[in-house]
This record gives sequence, C-alpha cells and structure tokens, in this order.
Amino acid sequence: MIIRSSEREVSRAVRFNGRGEIALTHILPPGPEAFHGKGRLFSEVCLAPGEIFGTHAHHGDCEIFCILSGEGTYNDNGTPVKVGPGDVCICGDGEEHGMENTGGTDLRYIALILFT
Repeated sequence: MIIRSSEREVSRAVRFNGRGEIALTHILPPGPEAFHGKGRLFSEVCLAPGEIFGTHAHHGDCEIFCILSGEGTYNDNGTPVKVGPGDVCICGDGEEHGMENTGGTDLRYIALILFT
C-alpha cells in the first residue's frame, strides 16, 4: 500500500483546552483500522509559536513524540522539560502529557499512539 502525501488528511482544532488551532497531518488515517487494531494515531503535529497542545492523560494506550524541528516545553506528568530536534517523549498508559511551543518557529513532531 502507498499513501501519497496529497491524500493525507489535515485536521485543525484546539486540543485538550490548549491554545491555538493545532494542525495534525495524518500519516495514516486516524482510527484502529489502519493499525490492524494495534493503535489509533500516526501524525505530524505542527504548533505555531505560542500554541499549546493541552495536557491530557492516556488510558489503554501510550503516545510517543519524536521532535523534528523547533523548540518546546513538554509537560511530563506535571514536570516541564525543554525539548528540541531529535528528542523523543514517551507518555505511558495512565500518565499525562502536553506540549507548548516556546520557540520562535513552528514546532513539528511525529505523534504515534499505540494500544497497551
């Protein structure tokens, strides 16, 4: 199977009471079907400067971020941690996290949610 970049769905919304309309470019269509029941999200996230992907908890799944570009502050279960390109953030089942773009350029990262 090939999914062309022109076929990818982009969604924009305020996420978990955050700030700004955050863009998610879905690398795979969202939902468990594309993951053969093993996950539900594989997307590139783009936060403009000052935007916040609000803090939220994971139950029955985990989420992994791989930072591609930009700088931000990752909320790791209530602990703010500065992150940048190449960093990987992991939110386990039962944990919470969020992300704020604290830099002067777009913050881009890959987000992957897998069922636990």
